[in-house]
Amino acid sequence: GLAFRIGVMGLLTALLSAGIGLYAARSVAEPLEALERTAARFAGGDLKARAAPSEIQELAALGETLNRMADELDERIRVETGQRREREAVLASMGEGVLAIDREQRILGVNAAAGRLLGVDPECARGRSVLDLIRNPDLQRFIERALRGDSGVEGDLTLYGPEPVSLQVRGSPLLGPDEQRIGAVVVLADVTRLRRLEAVRREFVANASHELRTPITSIRGFAETLAEGAAADPDAVRRFAGIIAAQARRLERLVADMLTLSRAEHLTEREGLVLEQTELEPLLRAAAASVEP
Repeated sequence: GLAFRIGVMGLLTALLSAGIGLYAARSVAEPLEALERTAARFAGGDLKARAAPSEIQELAALGETLNRMADELDERIRVETGQRREREAVLASMGEGVLAIDREQRILGVNAAAGRLLGVDPECARGRSVLDLIRNPDLQRFIERALRGDSGVEGDLTLYGPEPVSLQVRGSPLLGPDEQRIGAVVVLADVTRLRRLEAVRREFVANASHELRTPITSIRGFAETLAEGAAADPDAVRRFAGIIAAQARRLERLVADMLTLSRAEHLTEREGLVLEQTELEPLLRAAAASVEP
């Protein structure tokens, strides 16, 4: 009857509505699940993944936003990676050692030069305490000064080992992204060769001063003797004049040797010094004659 037909129509309408609802739900759920999978790949570091286009306007806009965010993150990571590699390359190529230390005196970074100077592995040094890693008390105290100071500090110290190493050290504040101080940077410059050259230079100046004083004293002494009356004796004049001339030549040679040594500091290994063979006996006789009186 009529009631049966109405019941059948109602059932068909309910089934149709349920089917349409299920279809609509699935048409929305599947793109959402795809977006969720894409977002999960982004979170896992796969920024090359892309959200597929959707016929639903809102989901399409969300997918485009995710893709744009992935592009921006990928570009930012590439820039940061490039800058980090540049910094690492600069630090690795530096002749000076560089230490980065946080406020708790833990190592944030060590370049290759600092590793060689301190005898540590840069890769294993990160996160370790300065007190555990560095056994030099003077350097430990300098690091404490650098961490306490509000500006740069400088100093000199020596690393003792098979051969002592003279260091010139500089410390500066290490600032974080918010310009807040997070530690200190310490730069270690090996000045051992420079210090040795300075010692050699001081010794050379002292020796040269002594060597120059001898002929000058001799020339002055014999000249004063002649002025005081010895000029009346022709034999004495000839002898004294010969001595004065010899001492003047000696003085000239000393000045020439000093100029040669000065030029030698600026010669390259290829240029080198020109060496000549010479007889030793005349040099020894001249040295004996100069002190014979």
